[in-house]
Amino acid sequence: DMAERLNNFPKIFFKNFLKKINQEDFITYPSYSEYNKLIDALAKYNKCKSSNIYLDTGSDACIRTLLQLTCERGSNIVGSTPSFPMYSVYAQGFGANSIKVKYDLDRSLPISKILKYTNKKTRLVILANPNSPYGDYKNKNEIIELASALKKKKILLLIDEAYVEFSPGSILKLIPTYKNLLISRTFSKAWGAAGCRVGYIIGDKEIIHSLQNIQLTFPLTCVSVKFAMYLINNKNFIKSHINKVKKDRDKLCNLLEKNGFDVLRSHTNSIHFHQKKGNNSIPHKILNKYGVAFKKGANIGTPIKVVGDNRNTWIRISVGPNIHNLPYIKEIIKSDKKI
Repeated sequence: DMAERLNNFPKIFFKNFLKKINQEDFITYPSYSEYNKLIDALAKYNKCKSSNIYLDTGSDACIRTLLQLTCERGSNIVGSTPSFPMYSVYAQGFGANSIKVKYDLDRSLPISKILKYTNKKTRLVILANPNSPYGDYKNKNEIIELASALKKKKILLLIDEAYVEFSPGSILKLIPTYKNLLISRTFSKAWGAAGCRVGYIIGDKEIIHSLQNIQLTFPLTCVSVKFAMYLINNKNFIKSHINKVKKDRDKLCNLLEKNGFDVLRSHTNSIHFHQKKGNNSIPHKILNKYGVAFKKGANIGTPIKVVGDNRNTWIRISVGPNIHNLPYIKEIIKSDKKI
């Protein structure tokens, strides 16, 4: 229910990684030389310079440090709602106000609407792309429009690309043109390493240097650095997995739509669905019976609501390869035909 990798890595793949671990990884403090190797690898992967990479304990830690750098008491940040709730939590922790821009009833969020909420006290605009929970995606031209307008206002723009691998693409190529533009990335979603807590920011080298100056000592463990490096060195294997997730995500959406469900399609690795006729109680029971973790209705945590829809019993579920053939999905499909 947290958009993690749904299935284990192949045994041989993980076994080969375990051979790289030794006692020093647990006895000693992490090596900055290993950090730098990972940063260099990330720079090569993203076709930028190492000076453009800030590495930290997950993308949320990266974002928190950026907010620490930019916010002061009385300032504000601007972002969409619903979105990752920690943007607001971190900003408020540093004395800044969080201005939340609501989606329109058709679940669109025009760039012009976001810009209307910025003012002289705005230090940062944060936009997840694709966004979670809805999985909507803004194209390159929309991001250019936003980055250009904010550049004139001397406001930083952070594009959170936590789910970018499942989307039409990144806006990475815009970084050299817009020095006020930053991108955050994570190893938690498509790369399947949520437990390692590895994330990074790509941006102008002066901002990256400032982030490094206020970073905690030894933010990543030796094992985390090694596993992230191992995944990068096997990036083709990871890309193959991502393609399977995208393909089978769309298969699942098609299957649900053909069998009596409304589906909110997504550019992430999770979807929303709801019975056209019914209150989703049967799918709830089936998922619980199989011990599947999922988000539902106004459950504890982030409420699962869909803008423009009055039903408060939507289900949000993470997807992965072959999910459309899993027993609980087949039972959900069959159950709706009885209503």
